[in-house]
Amino acid sequence: MKKSGSIPSVLSLIVLALFLAMTVTSANAAQKSERDLDSCFGDYRGTFIMESLKNGTVVTNKSAEPDRRSAPCSTFKIFNSLSALDCGVVKDENEGRRWNHHKYAIKSWNRDHVLATAVSNSVVWYFQELASQIGPERMQDYLNKCDYGNKDISSGITRFWLGESLEISPKEQVVFLKRLVRDELPFSKRSMAIVRGMIKVKETEKGILYGKTGTDMKDGKLTLGWFVGYLATPSDIHVFATRIEAEDNCRGADARAITEKILESF
Repeated sequence: MKKSGSIPSVLSLIVLALFLAMTVTSANAAQKSERDLDSCFGDYRGTFIMESLKNGTVVTNKSAEPDRRSAPCSTFKIFNSLSALDCGVVKDENEGRRWNHHKYAIKSWNRDHVLATAVSNSVVWYFQELASQIGPERMQDYLNKCDYGNKDISSGITRFWLGESLEISPKEQVVFLKRLVRDELPFSKRSMAIVRGMIKVKETEKGILYGKTGTDMKDGKLTLGWFVGYLATPSDIHVFATRIEAEDNCRGADARAITEKILESF
C-alpha cells in the first residue's frame, strides 16, 4: 500500500515541476523580445535596446550588442548636469557661462550659454568647465554611487567622457535612465527634475520624447553615434538606448533618426 501510494505523489511532483518550468520559461519569454529591426540601421553597426517600466519587457534588434561598452560622448551631459546641480556648481538650468571667444567648428558653441542651451546645443566647452569645477574627487564619487559604466576618469577631468577612458554599454545607459525617471539616483529630486526637463525633445502622437545625442570622432572621422532617452506615453514609459558605429559619417543625429523610426514602428 505504501509503495503504490507513493506513485501519485511522485507523478504530482513531476507535473508540478514541469508546470513551474513552463511558467518560468513563459515569463522569461515575455520579458525579452528580439525584433527584426536591423533594416532600420542601414549600413551602420547598431544596437537598440528598450525597456518598459510598466512590465519590464525588453526589446532589442537581432544583432544588438547591449553589453559592449563604448564612450558615452555627449550623452554624459545628462550625468554632468546632475552632478553640477547636485553639488552647487550651477544653481539651475538658467545659470550661464561666458564664451572664451575661441572659434569652434560648431557655430552654436561660439556664444555665451546657460545650462539648458548647453545641453540642447551639446556645448563641450561649457561642460568641460563644469567638470573642472566639480573636480575629480566629487566626479569619481558620483560615478561610483551611480555605478556608471566602467567609472574610469583616468584620462583627465575635462576629457574622460569624450572617447577616452570612460565607457558605458547600451544596457547600462538604460539602467541609469530608468533610475533618473524613477528619482532613484543619488542626486536631489530637484536636480533630477531639472535635467529631465532639459532633455525633453518633442511631443508626438505616441507621447513625449526625451533624449540626448552623442557623437565620437576618431582621427577626424565620425565613428559613433548615440541617442539615449525615453518615451513617456499615457500608459507607460519606454526607456531606450541606440548606438550606431561606422568608419565615418556616424552621428548622434543619425542615431536619433533611427530611434524615432523604430519607435514609430511599434
